[in-house]
Amino acid sequence: MNMASASPIRCDPAKCRPPRSIDLSSILRGNVSRHAVPAEKATAPGARCNRSIREGERVAKLAAARKRKREREGRCEGRKPLNETRPEVVSLARKLRRRKPKAGQLSLRGVASELAARGFLNERGKPYAAKSVARMLA
Repeated sequence: MNMASASPIRCDPAKCRPPRSIDLSSILRGNVSRHAVPAEKATAPGARCNRSIREGERVAKLAAARKRKREREGRCEGRKPLNETRPEVVSLARKLRRRKPKAGQLSLRGVASELAARGFLNERGKPYAAKSVARMLA
């Protein structure tokens, strides 16, 4: 049977999850499928649950939207970097970290303490960690 021409199994959305009272032995024997459709129907060629089809379409739609946003804006998910949220802190950290002809280079902890002395603290109100300063400078 061709997968494209097979009509999906109509399952009741209320019963589309396996009931909680299923014991492990029935799952291991294969008597219960993922969507509470009888195993003989679920294992038939081309048999799929409507709910899983809708979820698959939803996942594909969201993935395509993330891809479009990433192409448009360059970034879609995750935390925004500090050079977008607080560019003044990043520029000051770079300025403090530059090599000075006679004084040498300030350490990452030194940069963090100098930022704190000038009133630039992280989102929790504490001085930046040395690792955070290193990420700013990267």
